[in-house]
Amino acid sequence: MSIPTYIIGTGGLGRGVAETIKVLSDRDRNWTFAGFIDDDSSVIGTSVNGMEVVGDTDYLLSLNVMANVVIAIANPEIKSVISQKLSQNAHLLYPNIVHPSVNLNSSITMGIGNIISENVVFSANVSIGDFALIHFNCTIGHDVQIGDHVTVYPGVNLSGYSKMEPKSQAGTNSSILPQVTVGEGAVVGAGSMVNKNTMRYATVVGIPAKEMKN
Repeated sequence: MSIPTYIIGTGGLGRGVAETIKVLSDRDRNWTFAGFIDDDSSVIGTSVNGMEVVGDTDYLLSLNVMANVVIAIANPEIKSVISQKLSQNAHLLYPNIVHPSVNLNSSITMGIGNIISENVVFSANVSIGDFALIHFNCTIGHDVQIGDHVTVYPGVNLSGYSKMEPKSQAGTNSSILPQVTVGEGAVVGAGSMVNKNTMRYATVVGIPAKEMKN
């Protein structure tokens, strides 16, 4: 049975996820793209790449039939707020969206609502929580742990035994060295190399990465 799939977010990530779902639907006809969701009232009723923005997140709360929802939002805090809000509706499901180019070996564990973009490479025994985003061309080493609502931007290298705690972010082309933990809510700047644990909600930049002070 085909279940309608809604994508939250009409930005670049949402549009890219829509293209991935089109590829998946060509292989599995159980995928049906029902439209975009956006809390910006000015875009509701408009068309994005030929698909309608059908409503806001309250629209999803009102559904009384089963539906797939993909939260295509990069900001971890916003992802967290939306996922908590939508948990009120038991009809909503949160599939993992994995691009067909990605090989998920049998040692990888994953929760719900994750987005794995094109050409991500995984080693063994990787653990992924819920609602994480791992973007294009990332490499994820063995025994890496990725928490809930984490965002890993394009070209990131997470080395073996490293850890991304919930709501943390690794900027484009950054590297996290082996056994390093990026603390909850911390942000690693683009192109940075992290060689020691970061504090919760810290922002670190540079090679090696150092904490930015207010």
